[in-house]
Amino acid sequence: MSAPLPSRIFSVSAPVLFHRKVGPGLWQLGIRSKEIARAVRPGQFVNLVPGRGWDPLLPRPFSIFRVEKDVVEFLIQVVGKGTAALSRIEAGESLACFGPLGRGWDIPRSRGIRHLMVAG
Repeated sequence: MSAPLPSRIFSVSAPVLFHRKVGPGLWQLGIRSKEIARAVRPGQFVNLVPGRGWDPLLPRPFSIFRVEKDVVEFLIQVVGKGTAALSRIEAGESLACFGPLGRGWDIPRSRGIRHLMVAG
């Protein structure tokens, strides 16, 4: 028996809205999931299941590139078997995913203050 996911984490089969190549080995993927889009906070990620069946076995974690309304976008760089499988997905297919995961944070809201995030 599996344990239920904590509240605000969703397991969904999300339709792929677009999937386009944006550079050598780099893809932009957009899925529709109102549940994930509404619950996500900066600093969180989503696990995407890269294939059908058991190969590859494990979901892959991806940072969220952008959220607009109920569309969640990811940038995916092909580096192995799982990301190669994700690079072959087509618009109109469904993608198993769950999230948001990780410890997010809230952006302080103040007039006249700009925020900059740098990651490596």
